[in-house]
Amino acid sequence: MRVVTCSLLCFALLAVSANSSARFERTYSPRGPAHLSISNINGSIRVIGWDRKSIVARANADPSISIEDQVVGDDITLTTRRRLSLGRANFEVSVPPETSLAIKNVIGRIELQNIIGHVSVNSIDSDVHLVGIDSPSVDVRVTSGDIYFDGKLDEAGSYNLQSMRGDVDVTLPSA
Repeated sequence: MRVVTCSLLCFALLAVSANSSARFERTYSPRGPAHLSISNINGSIRVIGWDRKSIVARANADPSISIEDQVVGDDITLTTRRRLSLGRANFEVSVPPETSLAIKNVIGRIELQNIIGHVSVNSIDSDVHLVGIDSPSVDVRVTSGDIYFDGKLDEAGSYNLQSMRGDVDVTLPSA
């Protein structure tokens, strides 16, 4: 009877630990306009421009996912790596508005707000929401998913919003 009780208790502890998540949190202090790259396999990415000079990155990740960061000058790279099974990592990042962004996400929602730096987004299966964007360069390529853009266009800017299977909705300020 004790062996069975121990087995059930051990199984319950393994089930709880398998569902727990790891927390990632870093603060970066770039000296000039930063370039932030985020490469995620599965999960949401939310980047919001704020009125501080620092970048704060937070993520919750399944135990099967590790998050690595690399800093070279003002270039910051965050990358998820899966260990054994497909897990999920959800990012919440606050950046100075002039930060240039390069976002890669295989699966999961992407939301960028109040960004004036260059924006590049590549995904296989994501809905992409760009709100309050005033960037001279926006390049969004999604295989499957909707793209919503609410921002300004610079007449000398470069803009590409492409979804192979999804809607593209663009809202511009009135003149």
